[in-house]
Amino acid sequence: MKKKAASRWKLPAILIGAVVVISLFTQRSQEPRYQGKRLSQWFAGFDADASEQQRAGANEAIRQMGTNIVPNLMRMLSPQATLSRRQAAASPDAGKQQQERAIAGFQALGDAAIPVLSDLLDGESGSIAANALAELGPKAFEVLRGALKHEDASVRERVEAGLKLDATNSVVLVPLLVENLKHADSRVRGYAARVLASASHLSAEELGALIATLKDSDEEVRLLAVEALAEIGTNATPAILPLLEVARETSGKLSRAAFSALAAIDPDAAKKAGVR
Repeated sequence: MKKKAASRWKLPAILIGAVVVISLFTQRSQEPRYQGKRLSQWFAGFDADASEQQRAGANEAIRQMGTNIVPNLMRMLSPQATLSRRQAAASPDAGKQQQERAIAGFQALGDAAIPVLSDLLDGESGSIAANALAELGPKAFEVLRGALKHEDASVRERVEAGLKLDATNSVVLVPLLVENLKHADSRVRGYAARVLASASHLSAEELGALIATLKDSDEEVRLLAVEALAEIGTNATPAILPLLEVARETSGKLSRAAFSALAAIDPDAAKKAGVR
């Protein structure tokens, strides 16, 4: 009986293996090419150890292949969709490398990629498109500004979920995120708080708006605000007393997060509050 059971499983396993091999072969054969090289081969030119000549060649190849490679780049920004568990386990940095290569690819496409990515913001890939747009300069920032004011809350959520702030885009996008801290939708408020943690600079007024979110009616939003302030760290000292209040007047995960945030912002204040 055991031998028969084993034989019943052998054929499906072989078929599954064949399907995987065929799928991988099909993906590689359909991969865009330039000068006889596959797109994935050109991407090596964006790695840190690549020469200037290799990088220039990769940029030119991406520009020549054009926006038809956007689906490939989008998949690379979401490594879980392209890396097998075995690949991810063998190389923990493989996903990060794919994301960095994809961003470099979008930057090589430049303004040509903006309309394509803009059309994706109100769909399931909105977060990934927002991630890419955040790297593409002023014209892309204006697209993101519009999305952060979109009448559909789900569009704002998706954009915030994928958004990354840096010194270049913070000036344009932070005011919109601060406004979204008061939006009627709790997920819009929560994601806005989380993104603000990565801002290169918050004015006293903008930081105050984030601190005010500690009194939000939704506990998950309050938790995200606490975590954002913890990430901001020593630049969030005006939040010390409000965080002490949260730590002492709440319980469970929210209280623990508030104490941890205090430790990140001001260790002395945290000790006085009983944090060890």
